[in-house]
Amino acid sequence: MSVRFIGGTGTGGGGGGGAPVFANIVTATAASSQDNYAPAGFSNTTSFLVITPASGGSTINGLSSTGFINGQSLQIRNGSTTDDLDFPNLAGTSLAANQFANLDNGTVSIGKNGSAILTYYNSQWTFSS
Repeated sequence: MSVRFIGGTGTGGGGGGGAPVFANIVTATAASSQDNYAPAGFSNTTSFLVITPASGGSTINGLSSTGFINGQSLQIRNGSTTDDLDFPNLAGTSLAANQFANLDNGTVSIGKNGSAILTYYNSQWTFSS
C-alpha cells in the first residue's frame, strides 16, 4: 500500500494558501503493542495525533473510534527519530470499529518523523493513499 507522507508539522497560516492549523493536538507515547488505543486527551475533536513509539517500535492494533463519524479524518504523526509505528490490517485483538482496513491487507508503517492521514469510513480506520 502506498501511504501519503506529509512533511512539516502542520502549523501556521490561518489564511488561504497557508499550512493547515490543527485545533486539537494530542501527544502520546505508545507501548510496544496497543489495542483499542485511546491516549489521554484523544477524542473525536482531535485533528492531529503525535505518537512516539516505544524503543524498537510500536504496533497500534486499533485506535479508539468513539464519537468519530463516517468521513472524519485526522493526521497522525510518528514523533520518533529512531523507531517506526505499525498499523496491521484488521487486527482481531481490537474492537472491529477500532481496526485499520488497509488497502493491501497488510501492515502500514509510518517511519521516523513521518505522518499520514487517517479517515474513519464504514466503521473502520483507513489510510489515505
